[in-house]
Amino acid sequence: MTQATLRSYDGRVTFCRIHDLVRDLAISEAKQDRFLEVLGSADLITPNKPRRLSITEPTGGMYGSSLSNALNQRSTTNHPRSLLCFSRDIDIERNMWMKKSVYGAMKLLRVLDLRDVRLSSVPSRLLKHIGKLVLLKYLSLRGSNIEKLPSSIGNLQHLQTLDLGYTTHLTQLPMTMMKLQQLRNLLFASTFGGDRFPQDFDCPLDHMTNLQTLGLHEGKWMDRLDKLTNLRALNILSEEGSSFLYKEALLNAIPKLIHLRGFCLAGLGSKEEALVLPASFSDHLELYRMYLDGIVGIRDFPSNITTLRLSFQIGQRIDELMANLKKLPKLRCLVFESAFLGSKIIFSTHGFHQLEELVLSSLDDLEEFMVEEGALPNLRVLRILECSALKRLPCGLKQVVTLQELTLSGMSEELEYKVRKDIGEDWEIIKHIPSIETQSKSSCIFSRNLYLQWC
Repeated sequence: MTQATLRSYDGRVTFCRIHDLVRDLAISEAKQDRFLEVLGSADLITPNKPRRLSITEPTGGMYGSSLSNALNQRSTTNHPRSLLCFSRDIDIERNMWMKKSVYGAMKLLRVLDLRDVRLSSVPSRLLKHIGKLVLLKYLSLRGSNIEKLPSSIGNLQHLQTLDLGYTTHLTQLPMTMMKLQQLRNLLFASTFGGDRFPQDFDCPLDHMTNLQTLGLHEGKWMDRLDKLTNLRALNILSEEGSSFLYKEALLNAIPKLIHLRGFCLAGLGSKEEALVLPASFSDHLELYRMYLDGIVGIRDFPSNITTLRLSFQIGQRIDELMANLKKLPKLRCLVFESAFLGSKIIFSTHGFHQLEELVLSSLDDLEEFMVEEGALPNLRVLRILECSALKRLPCGLKQVVTLQELTLSGMSEELEYKVRKDIGEDWEIIKHIPSIETQSKSSCIFSRNLYLQWC
């Protein structure tokens, strides 16, 4: 009934789907039993008082204003346990039903998801009372334009997840955050895209021993990072161009965080100089996903790693790096992005046997890409993006019979001519590949398998 449409390279299901008839049946049954009601279609006003309420994008010709009017006409809900809002057309400040309900009839709320909702004018009038939702376990303001988080957040003693990712206008968290002893997932950092604003949080976290997912900008909290031994995912960001002040604290903590499954360090170096981090991950047997931005000098990568993304590897010797990477027996996805690895990359026969996806992106110095005989025997996806100095494709690709997808974007004119169907010099090398996409201009093409879920 439910199909997994996409799995991460460590086996986790990241996207799934169901038939539309099954979805309609499930919503109808849930509505009848008052388990869940989905709002957003023409059938908005019902006598039901559901325990769980989901507000979706308006359909059937109903837009933001009409959706708000319909919501304002609703009867009072019967103390719902969950409110999920997936519509950007809802403006809480102008919606009387939600203003009255959030802290009136919703005092038993356990889950509140307001991602991408317009909240810029709300904190002083509405969010300051969020501490009244004392039973709340899950709160997401991801992607909203909230500018300040009220101090009453410290009253949510049962809160387990606080998702503030991509809230680029929110510059700091209140000190009352230290009261959230049950917190398991704290996300206050935006890994990819968007403008970066200073996001400060210098409160000690060593007493939050239940933390499993942590995404924060660098700060004094890192001095006691070694105490958070239950962490499963760690995402640390630094402002681009700033000097990283917590190298020793990070080196001290890494050997103790042996339960990590995802690890991201972004912006710790600079475009001129990478941060040398002589750390060993040989004891991190549960670590499957790593993203290192501006980090070089890693002595040992985790033996069970499946997905590795490296960028701004300034000063890293490519021969040493490839010698370390080819030893990883379970590496299935490898991304080099703006890595400054030199003019030649060689994939040798004796390595990368499990690699399924390879991405070479914005490697301005790359002139030669070689695949030796017998190398990359399981490669399915190859993406070469913005490598303008590359003049031809490796002849070794012809023997990679497992290759299913090839994407070439931002090519040089010379390479663009060589890969033309039937007439190009390199066409014989790639004609066996079922799906070939070529674009001469810059484009954003990224595999969904590279989407890192830190929560």
